Amino acid sequence: MASVTIQEAQSTLTELIHRLQTGDELGTGRPEQTRSKCPRLPGRLRQRPAITDLGLTVLPITVEITDTQMTLPRHHRDPFDRLLVAQCLVESMPIVSADSVFDAYGVTRVWA
Repeated sequence: MASVTIQEAQSTLTELIHRLQTGDELGTGRPEQTRSKCPRLPGRLRQRPAITDLGLTVLPITVEITDTQMTLPRHHRDPFDRLLVAQCLVESMPIVSADSVFDAYGVTRVWA
């Protein structure tokens, strides 16, 4: 497994994605103490039959969404939840959640 620093990863992102798609494993951080590990990407992502049966679409995480996430205030401590908020803001769609902390981001929250 190759290891790269965060700065190296930022400057060579396209190359790193290509390496992951071809089966390489990459870690970020110091070789003796890898902070995060990117597993091999599957050749083709498969949707579960239930997703297809329900007529749902899997939305991509785009650069615009990640840029939006990075500018969000930390009302919610969970970075994945902030990613969901960013996607809702970029795609102009509501979020389905019982968590009222999402209201602080100005997204429409739906809960039945």
